[in-house]
Amino acid sequence: MYRNKHIGITYATVINIPTDYSTIQEGIQNSVNGDTVLVQPGIYTETVDFEGRSIVVGSLYISTFDTSYISQTIIDGNHSGRCVNFYTNEDSEAILIGLTIRNGHSNFGSGIFISNSDPTLENLVIRNNSATLGAGILMADHSNPTIINSTIINNITEDSGGGLYCGENSNPLIDGLLIEGNSAEWGGRIFCDHASPTISNSIITGNTAIRGGGIWLQNESNPIITYSDMSMGTLNYTGRGHFQNAP
Repeated sequence: MYRNKHIGITYATVINIPTDYSTIQEGIQNSVNGDTVLVQPGIYTETVDFEGRSIVVGSLYISTFDTSYISQTIIDGNHSGRCVNFYTNEDSEAILIGLTIRNGHSNFGSGIFISNSDPTLENLVIRNNSATLGAGILMADHSNPTIINSTIINNITEDSGGGLYCGENSNPLIDGLLIEGNSAEWGGRIFCDHASPTISNSIITGNTAIRGGGIWLQNESNPIITYSDMSMGTLNYTGRGHFQNAP
């Protein structure tokens, strides 16, 4: 374990996985607020839960800025459970960075599930997850995460929100997102229900749904979308939406 500094915050202890603990979750359980759980390349077949901690969980990308570590460092749900949970009032200093999240399977939010929490998700690849609602990321119960420079690709739902599901007054801040090749019955890319995300500098393309291959809005959802490419269009249902420089 050693000291590290990243994105302007000093983290007291770095816990190395699998050197210090064999699983990411063991590292989290032995951390305190301000720590970093540094994950070496490999496939980690487990469900990761931040358990309310304000910590960083990330690959060697966070110390090297080498993006190849994102594809080499994988949380795998093994098609039998959710990959990552944030549902214990995590704040913006709960940071998940530089990992691939894949093969999750659950009813809700099989890649990443966020409820009543505001984590920071950065430089992630979220792929090949399946769910009833929100296969890539599901946000509910007044969650306001920040999602930066990430890819959500090839996720499938039986119902709504193949890529992102935003519900119950959740208003994420999204910048630099690629959403591609996701599918759902409603809202292949993004499904919004009582939610108003802010989306900028993003590419949202090649997603499919029976209703709303692009973005499905309902119940006064009012997203703000700027400087983004939505090549398959947007279905604005009962929401309004503000689309600036978003073809």
